Amino acid sequence: MKICVIGAAGSIGAPTAFCIGERKLAETIAMIDLPGDNLNSHVSDLSTGLSSEDIEVVSGGLELLEDASLVVMAASVPTNKQSSNHELLRSNLALIAEIACSIKRYCPEAILIQVTNPIESLAYAAYQVAGMKRKKIIGYTINDSFRFQMLMAKCLNTDPSRVEAIVIGEHGLTQVPVFSNVKVDGHSVEILDEVKQQAVSRIPEIFKELAYYRKNTGRTAGWTTAIGIADLVQAVVTDSKKILPCSTILKGEYGMIDICLGVPAVIGKSGVERIIELMLSPEEELSLEVSAKVVRKATANVMEMLQEKK
Repeated sequence: MKICVIGAAGSIGAPTAFCIGERKLAETIAMIDLPGDNLNSHVSDLSTGLSSEDIEVVSGGLELLEDASLVVMAASVPTNKQSSNHELLRSNLALIAEIACSIKRYCPEAILIQVTNPIESLAYAAYQVAGMKRKKIIGYTINDSFRFQMLMAKCLNTDPSRVEAIVIGEHGLTQVPVFSNVKVDGHSVEILDEVKQQAVSRIPEIFKELAYYRKNTGRTAGWTTAIGIADLVQAVVTDSKKILPCSTILKGEYGMIDICLGVPAVIGKSGVERIIELMLSPEEELSLEVSAKVVRKATANVMEMLQEKK
């Protein structure tokens, strides 16, 4: 299997290529990024490290997408202090549109894991531009559930590996921690209101911390994201039918149509093979509606920008 990582010299793309190789999920890893010493050093380093596994590591431009089975889109335009969010969104949208067209040209049957923010609206844009089947688009949101799982484990005084905890909705400030579905060792547990308040209050703090690191180091959660992406890739490659959170196009699930939103889904060789509709509490249903409104507004903005380009 050939897997392409776009943005492969970046703080997400490079560790993603490593995790894919370390788990032996591909015969060929194509590292796509701007040419130069940064990309070359990653390719040389990873090629050497994976040589004993007979994994080929190549680098180049978007032409390497040809015959790819899976594409990880982890690239974004460089940020600077003068760039407004609107300007960054417009630039990232242009990048996504170019890559979606290249996928349509070189590997129309490939599965796309969309990592560039804002996840939902850009994943929906790729879906529209490339004309892909909705099951082939997987928006990356697992980090939110990783953090929720850690927090619930701490509050319940247990190991994270024993806890099941999922976040749905927007990959952003309106994300919805599903307290009603938290389990320990497969058994449902009741979460106290004070714990819920603590968890919800942590959401803006997390994004503030990430913004601080991005500004001062140029990176945020590259290794966390790479591990989560590798989980998705592994589910596709092994056809494991594992349930993982992701942003996907809804066609009536959760009562919503034509919106890309974070939900649990069965991931297999075809991509998103089935969407799991959780039984939510009334409060969680209301929070999901609020989150969906935010995503719809952002998506409408993105689609207007796409129309302007035509």
